[in-house]
Amino acid sequence: MKPNHESKWRVLLTYSLFQLPELGLIVLGLLAVRYWFELSDWIFWAIIIGWVGKDIVLFPFVRKSFDDAHQGHPYSLVGLQGVVQRKLSPSGMVRIKNELWRAVLKGDGPVVGEGSKIRVVDQQNLILLVEPVEPEKEDPGNGQDA
Repeated sequence: MKPNHESKWRVLLTYSLFQLPELGLIVLGLLAVRYWFELSDWIFWAIIIGWVGKDIVLFPFVRKSFDDAHQGHPYSLVGLQGVVQRKLSPSGMVRIKNELWRAVLKGDGPVVGEGSKIRVVDQQNLILLVEPVEPEKEDPGNGQDA
């Protein structure tokens, strides 16, 4: 899903507004240095331009964190599938993205054994609420000859 034109400008404006207090403190600090020490004009402006340039260079890397169009938490595991490492009866351990997580079964389902596939339906701090994934039934007419 591509963000619309208005969303891009809103993200840029939000990022810019977050940079203003930082820039203001830098300018005040440089003015204080100019007052007490002899700081030439070109050094003063070079530091300010460099600081603004730093913000421009960093924007593409942090843009997504300012965009509300990306729903959900960026580190959310909801919707991902994993494999049971220690049976879920109703709690146990699952492996998702090569990491072990403590998990609890959703509802009062049967025990889910090791090696079974699960799907994350909710995340509460460091504990995942999971449900078993139904194995896909193979289609007998899949084009293989007997």
